Amino acid sequence: MEFLLEAAQIDKSTFYLALKNGCKILGFAQIAKKDSDSVELDRIVVFPEHERKGIGTKLLQKVIAYEKKNAKKILVTAGRDETHARAFYEKNGFKQLREEMLEFPWGKKIPVVIYSYQLVPTHKGAD
Repeated sequence: MEFLLEAAQIDKSTFYLALKNGCKILGFAQIAKKDSDSVELDRIVVFPEHERKGIGTKLLQKVIAYEKKNAKKILVTAGRDETHARAFYEKNGFKQLREEMLEFPWGKKIPVVIYSYQLVPTHKGAD
């Protein structure tokens, strides 16, 4: 739990926790403010012994419900080859924006897909 508190202070992140009996962490979602209109879902983690029980979906639903107060959209990045993660976001209403290559300082490049979830309806013809 200490690493969550440290990350929240350093990155100015918001964490949503999935708890059992109010004290055992089953998983978490981490959100970071991107700009005035959007937040980034930095990660959603469900610990292995609790996977495939709907916890990730419930976490994502909480994030969506609460972030409507703070932003117009949620952005998330998934590895192009992470088919399970991509299917999860697509199943939950995220729309693919684009594909790009993430380049790391040590020379590694990873193909990723950027997704967006609209929290506020967009109007056709509006910029």
